Amino acid sequence: LQLLRQGLREMAISRTTHPKHNSELVVAAARVASSVPNSELQSILSTVAVEINGVYVLESLNDPCDEF
Repeated sequence: LQLLRQGLREMAISRTTHPKHNSELVVAAARVASSVPNSELQSILSTVAVEINGVYVLESLNDPCDEF
């Protein structure tokens, strides 16, 4: 989870420093996701991935938004 949080923070920083690729929604989502409690982050991850020995593996390549 620490690596995921670090990646989300880096993505938020990267998107804000490259205005051409800046998406306010992506930046906001990355910032929020990088600061939620571990239990909440794990709950969110479990909707799209399976944890195997501490590594999260994507369950499907389908768009998870299609399920809602």
